[in-house]
Amino acid sequence: MGNKLVINYKAYAEGIDKGIEIAYAAREAADSYGVDVVVAAPFTLCREISRITHTIAQSIEPIDPGAFTGRVGGYEIRKAGCSGALINHAENRKAEREIEACVEACKKNMLESYVCVDGISEARKAVALGPSAVAYEPKELIGSGISVSGAKPDIIGDFVRITKEREGVVALAGAGISSAKDIEACVRLGCGGVLVSSAVMKGDFRRVIKEFAEALS
Repeated sequence: MGNKLVINYKAYAEGIDKGIEIAYAAREAADSYGVDVVVAAPFTLCREISRITHTIAQSIEPIDPGAFTGRVGGYEIRKAGCSGALINHAENRKAEREIEACVEACKKNMLESYVCVDGISEARKAVALGPSAVAYEPKELIGSGISVSGAKPDIIGDFVRITKEREGVVALAGAGISSAKDIEACVRLGCGGVLVSSAVMKGDFRRVIKEFAEALS
């Protein structure tokens, strides 16, 4: 697979009500354009969606099976069919030690780890942990419609250079990405993919996923 298109369903009603349809659209785009389309699905849909396309959980906690009511660890995520987890999203921030523990939990359970950061200092620490991918998402741009590739191109360049210091870590850009041109700009800056949400969840998801995948191909 080539570049990554990671689609975060968040807790949008559209993601819950049309989550299966979105998953099929993701798989179709992946097959058509040779792009790794990954969906971060609501946990209640993970088992079903993971049978359709590349699926990760929206979060993970560093726990083993046991007496942990209301908490979801790596073992449960893997058993639900997910291949990885999103860590430290701006809407679900974690302390530095927790991020490290979550990445290790993913490795222990043979899961991919997608760590979100909102600055260069965080990015440097996240890359050092050796996750599958690090996503640079300035929190002030999330859902703004102002693309990170247009607002912070110099920082994206620095971010990409940092990710290259650790072999195997994919650099993702996110926040405000709403068009194929935004994605093409991220790729030109050296990113290996993007993390998106509202552009898909709040739009014509079939058209948007197709256009985004084509821009990454």
